[in-house]
Amino acid sequence: MTWQSVSEVTYDPVGGVKEVRTDKVRIVQQILLTIGGVLALILAAWRTWTAHTQAQTGLKQVAISERGQHLDRYSKAADMLDSEKTIVRQAGIYSLRELAIADDASFPLTIQLLESFIKGHDAVDTALRHYHPHLTPIKPSPPDVGDALRAIGAIRAMREVEYFRPWRGVELGCTIFADLVIQGGNYIQTSFGSTKIIRCHFFGSDLRHTNFLETDIRNSEFDSCSFNEASFYLAKVSDVHFSGCDFENVNTDEVATEKVELYGCNISNCGFDPSFLSGAKFHNCFARIDAEPMLPPEYRVAGSEALRFIDSEEVMTVEYTTPSG
Repeated sequence: MTWQSVSEVTYDPVGGVKEVRTDKVRIVQQILLTIGGVLALILAAWRTWTAHTQAQTGLKQVAISERGQHLDRYSKAADMLDSEKTIVRQAGIYSLRELAIADDASFPLTIQLLESFIKGHDAVDTALRHYHPHLTPIKPSPPDVGDALRAIGAIRAMREVEYFRPWRGVELGCTIFADLVIQGGNYIQTSFGSTKIIRCHFFGSDLRHTNFLETDIRNSEFDSCSFNEASFYLAKVSDVHFSGCDFENVNTDEVATEKVELYGCNISNCGFDPSFLSGAKFHNCFARIDAEPMLPPEYRVAGSEALRFIDSEEVMTVEYTTPSG
């Protein structure tokens, strides 16, 4: 490159060169400014990359520190479950519940630990009653067992809001739950197989896809609970009230019932065999008109067709009530 190539050239009217002016100082200044700008840009990019690397390292260190704190909290809470004092075990359950809600990694570990705690708490009594069902009346479940069951439902309910995940079933079979009040909670795909549920009250609990195989349910109440796709196969249900519950597609095959009352329940697409009907009564229950249950025709209330909201959808329904006499 020559100075002439960066000089200012003035031409006359006929196209000839009239004057060539070269400001070498100004040209040098422009070149230096350009070089300085490039160097400043490189320096800024390097500083940005360095700051980003430091920030990432800091975040990793914070995550490691938080994970260590969570593991420490989990370990201490788990140790509390082995205490001989009920109040200490309850404190451990509350701590585990809050940790599992706050920390995604602690969620599955906590659920499994609480499962084991519930099943192991009265394992001897459960085994004895399995082989000797006529033992003395069942005593109320210890307070910490109820707290553990409620904690499982609360943890899974919060996780359903925050994270979409296919639920791993909770295994609570062959246990005893007596005199418990359970409000809300996510118990989707929970197995209560061969469990005794005595004198309990569930309100607003999500029990969809739940397994009640050979479960003994007595003197209990279920209000506004969802049992959609649940199975009561071979269960024994006596002195139980269901109010405002969803029973869509529920399996009630070979269920032994006695003094069972259903009030205002959604029984769409359910099959009720004679073993269930022999000890159950329906009061103002309803079903989708395109998914009527398998009930004798006399259960269908004539002229009861009406629009209802089911799962936020307005559908035509028909009412069912056990005929008098």
